[in-house]
Amino acid sequence: MNHSLLPCSDDGLRHDSAERYAMGRMSRGEGARYEEHLLMCPPCQEALAEFDAFVAAIRGAVGEFQPDPPPRAASASC
Repeated sequence: MNHSLLPCSDDGLRHDSAERYAMGRMSRGEGARYEEHLLMCPPCQEALAEFDAFVAAIRGAVGEFQPDPPPRAASASC
């Protein structure tokens, strides 16, 4: 496997790879290589889990702070 695409010793690039994979921004081949790599790399597994937890927390926070929809105006019927 080409570890230049998945530099496990570089936290920033490891997290970038996790983000790109989770957000669907890898090509099919790149994603397949990343999935294969994940099977054997605990640091990359952890980076992906951290990114997934971050996204879930943000989505939860956004959901908690969604404003109530404005009241609907009464429709006039003739």
